[in-house]
Amino acid sequence: MGLFGSICILIVVSLLGGRPGMVSACTAGVALLMGGLMQAHGLSYLLAASILAGILFSRKVAKVIAVSASWRTDDWLHYRVRGQLFFVSRVYFQAGFKHHEHPTRVTIDMAEAHIWDQTGMRALDQVVRKLRQGGSTVELLNLNAESLDLFRRISESSDALVRS
Repeated sequence: MGLFGSICILIVVSLLGGRPGMVSACTAGVALLMGGLMQAHGLSYLLAASILAGILFSRKVAKVIAVSASWRTDDWLHYRVRGQLFFVSRVYFQAGFKHHEHPTRVTIDMAEAHIWDQTGMRALDQVVRKLRQGGSTVELLNLNAESLDLFRRISESSDALVRS
């Protein structure tokens, strides 16, 4: 039972882009818990409990992203993004941008943010595209190494100005 739980964790973490430390740090405890749940209630209960826990966790983490805006000059709007950008948090991320205001220059500072997946990158692409359609020049600032790699590989806005 514990081995089955460990394998499930490895598959989920590898598909969702986890790091090796994520597996080794939690596998033993979760495997024990899963083994006990499966023995007491069966596989269907274990699957339902795992799915529910995943949904509840992702909804909680989604609300952790924050976007704040400040005017640097009359024609320069600066956004600061903090938190984790992934498939669940994209709605909250996009809601933080003022698409009806189109200054000459817009900067998006991602120093305190991390983009985890393709959906998060698509959300950033949509924001950049809408701001550009309004006539703004958009600069992305301080993408961390992993987010920058993802941006270079799959972004549709790869010609955007990116500064570290």
